[in-house]
Amino acid sequence: VANLTAHGFAPLLAASFARLLGAWRMADPSALASAWEARAHPRGSPLSVHVGPGEKVTGIFDGVDTDGSGFHATDDLTVLALGFRPPEVAVSDADGAVCWRITPEASADGIRRTQQWLAAILAARDVHRERRDDVELITEELLTNVVREAASAGGGVRLVVECSLTPSAIVLGFRDDGARFDPTARESPRLDAAIADREIGGLGILLVQRLADTCRYARIDGWNVLEVRLNPNPESQRGVPCH
Repeated sequence: VANLTAHGFAPLLAASFARLLGAWRMADPSALASAWEARAHPRGSPLSVHVGPGEKVTGIFDGVDTDGSGFHATDDLTVLALGFRPPEVAVSDADGAVCWRITPEASADGIRRTQQWLAAILAARDVHRERRDDVELITEELLTNVVREAASAGGGVRLVVECSLTPSAIVLGFRDDGARFDPTARESPRLDAAIADREIGGLGILLVQRLADTCRYARIDGWNVLEVRLNPNPESQRGVPCH
């Protein structure tokens, strides 16, 4: 391999770049978009776009626009897009089904970030705003219960939240390695009783049951596992009993 100085390598780099830039400008937009997506992160992956010195916009990758209308740049190098995978989010794609796996820290900030990622993921898939709000409420209630119980017991807890989409369902999975707790086995609070006569707690679980279409609990290898399903259509029947 020949040793090249910086002055010798620069013309070679410039020529190669000019050739590729020319191909970029002459290429069919749809073919270019297909080639780009074949090498990019899967749709639904978190992305970060640097739009200026110290300025960054974070979102969810939902494909390459072949039109480009409304996009303004002074030259081909104005915007630099970088793949961004925060450590708590992983994306997998098996048999055409995309699944997002979030491992948040057991804290209020971790819960809030999980809500934000789920909202962004569902928005990128055109899930109705009402259902996105339902997912955020369910996530806040279930994770807050787990974190609170772990704190009261004086120990830590690991959390995992999974989200996948099918044509008929938003599927959420909530896992924690805390003490065994089956939220579906808890009796619903007596809403007709006087406030002084009601047991403490239970209203949040009732809210989850009423927002979800189905939910199932299991204890697997020392982990609490709760699967919650919602129909993407906000007009669908809700409140199917959990078990």
